[in-house]
Amino acid sequence: LINLLLISISTMSAGASLTEPVIRVGYLPNYGTILEASDPDNRGYGYDYLYELAKYVGWKLEFIPCGWSEGMKLLEEGKIDLFGPMQKTTERELIYDFSVKEMGYEYGALYAPMDMEMDYEQFEIFDQLMVGTEEGNYYDLEFDRYSEGQGIETAYVYTDARNAEQELAAGKYDVFLSGSMNDIPNTKIVARLGAQPFYYAVKKGDTMLLEELNQALLSLIQDKPFYALELQQKYYGDKQVTMPSYTKEERILLKNYPTLKVGY
Repeated sequence: LINLLLISISTMSAGASLTEPVIRVGYLPNYGTILEASDPDNRGYGYDYLYELAKYVGWKLEFIPCGWSEGMKLLEEGKIDLFGPMQKTTERELIYDFSVKEMGYEYGALYAPMDMEMDYEQFEIFDQLMVGTEEGNYYDLEFDRYSEGQGIETAYVYTDARNAEQELAAGKYDVFLSGSMNDIPNTKIVARLGAQPFYYAVKKGDTMLLEELNQALLSLIQDKPFYALELQQKYYGDKQVTMPSYTKEERILLKNYPTLKVGY
C-alpha cells in the first residue's frame, strides 16, 4: 500500500510539473521595461513586475527578444503570450486584448545625438528633420499632432530600432522617436510628448490568460499599491536619460551665471 501511495504521489508531481503554464513574454531588449532578461544585474522594471504578477497565478515565464513589428505580429499569431509595453488604442483593441489596469506610464520622446547642436524644442531647426521610428509606433500619432500644432514638417525613416544609437551616429536619420523608457546611450531628449499609460497585451480572444493577468494585477495593486512607483524609482530614479536637454534660454542663463549665490 505504501509503495502504491508513493507511486501515485510521484505520478501526480510529474503531472503537475508537465502542466505548469509557461507564459512566453516578447520584449524589446534595452527598451525600458525589460532591458535584458538574461542579465541578473540589468533585467528591468517589466521583468520585476511580471515576476511579481506570476506569484499570484503560478506562471513560469519565458522571455523572447524581438523587434517591435515582429513582436506585434508574433502576439497576433499566438506565438507569444504577452507583449509590451503598449499604449491602448481603438485600432489595437481590434487585434489584441489589454489588461483592465495599466502597468505604468511613459511619455513620447525625441532623441538626438548628444553632440548635435540642438536645444530642447528648438523649433526653427525641427522643420524637415528626418525622424527615425518603428512601424506601428504609437508615438507617430502623438508626434503628428505635436508637429501640426507647431507648424512643423517632418519625414519618417522606418527602422527596427535595435541599433538606434549607431543609426543616429551614422546619420541614417536626425532624431529618433520612441517612449521615454528607451535607454539610448549618448543621446539627449529634445522634445517630449504627452504621458500615457502602458499595458501588456494578450492575443485577441485569449480570455483565460487575460483573466489571470487581470486577477494578478488587481491583487498586486491591492497588496502593494505603490509597487509601480517603487520600480520606477529603482530603475529610473537616478537616470538622466529621461531628462530633457536645455533650452536656448537656459543655456544662456547658465553661461551668464555659472555660479549662483542664494540668500536664505
